[in-house]
Amino acid sequence: MSERTSTYLTSFLVAGCAILALLVVIPAASAAANRIKPGWRAWVWPLVFLSMSAASICDSIVAMKGYNRSELLGQITVLFLGLTLHWIILNSFYRWQGDVVARVIAPFVWVAFALFVAAQLLSASFFSLIAYEIICAVIIALVYFPLYVKDRDLATDALPILVGLALNVIGAFFNSFDFKINLGLATINNIVIFHLFQAVGVIFFLIGGNNSYTVKYAAQRRREREMINK
Repeated sequence: MSERTSTYLTSFLVAGCAILALLVVIPAASAAANRIKPGWRAWVWPLVFLSMSAASICDSIVAMKGYNRSELLGQITVLFLGLTLHWIILNSFYRWQGDVVARVIAPFVWVAFALFVAAQLLSASFFSLIAYEIICAVIIALVYFPLYVKDRDLATDALPILVGLALNVIGAFFNSFDFKINLGLATINNIVIFHLFQAVGVIFFLIGGNNSYTVKYAAQRRREREMINK
């Protein structure tokens, strides 16, 4: 299997995983929409997987054309990957401090994403995505760590999400190097490694997303029981 074939086959793998995760998580999001406040938060994970699906589909097209991220479609791929992280970090602030504080922080999150978009359009560099991923991963880790320490039962979504983020950061790091390895049956390169890390990351994001809906229901039931006991 040639290097180019391996590249676009693994990009199809990521797209397939993201689309499947989107289809799996939509029913849970729909069921949670009337219970979670603000209601749009119930649709964060479908938005995450929709962004990842769009990025992977664009990535597949770029791969089949010869893979040049300096072209417009390549830049769009990176922007969709950045948007994926944006939804996760925005949701994490609502999980951390609730609606009132998160509304104050949300505009700054949008400004940060706008700066990332501007940097990508001006430089067309994959390093801007790596930097953005690392910053987002650190912020989300700092947000989820207190939740996990305070009550692990109400932060079961934290660990899978952090693992998924770590896999994406590691994959992006490998993708920053230009190399290829001949395995006999197939030749893989840095982009193939990136795609494989992404595919596994999607699985952990799906686990985290499903856990987050379970956590929200559990928290709601616990509050209801506490009110009854009072």
